[in-house]
Amino acid sequence: MYIPNYRKHRGWLRFFSGILIGTLIGWGFFLAEYGERYDHLYNEMGKQSIIINELRAKNDQLINDITLHNEENLKNLIVQSVTVNLTNSDKYHLSQLNVYELKQQILKELRHLQGTNIETIASIKEVILSAVENKTYTLNNNEYRVKTISFFAMTEMELNVEIIEEKSIR
Repeated sequence: MYIPNYRKHRGWLRFFSGILIGTLIGWGFFLAEYGERYDHLYNEMGKQSIIINELRAKNDQLINDITLHNEENLKNLIVQSVTVNLTNSDKYHLSQLNVYELKQQILKELRHLQGTNIETIASIKEVILSAVENKTYTLNNNEYRVKTISFFAMTEMELNVEIIEEKSIR
């Protein structure tokens, strides 16, 4: 390949120098734009890394707090609600209102247990059951006695009872 003499043909010299200068300007522009974009992305990744580390620390703290709270709750479980279920109310043909009133009378005997430690409930279980079973409940000129079928004491204390006797007061 023949390379022309640069002294005789100055057009070629201007052409190649234009290509070289254009390439250098383009390369400089590319580096400036790429550097600016990369710098922006690098700063954004740094901010996100800081946020992620803060969120991880916050998450670890919350998990630690929840674990401590759960351990405290396991030590101090208390009864939060008391429910009573009548198993054989249909045998005595009681209406829904009478069943509700009977449940409320039984619940009145057990209301003071709400908020009590479960360990305390477990230690006085027999006293609770005998208090419910030995009481006579009056409803619409009838007296009812109940027998405990089952007794569960967790955060919700549940007492399943059945009516064993019905007497008319008249």
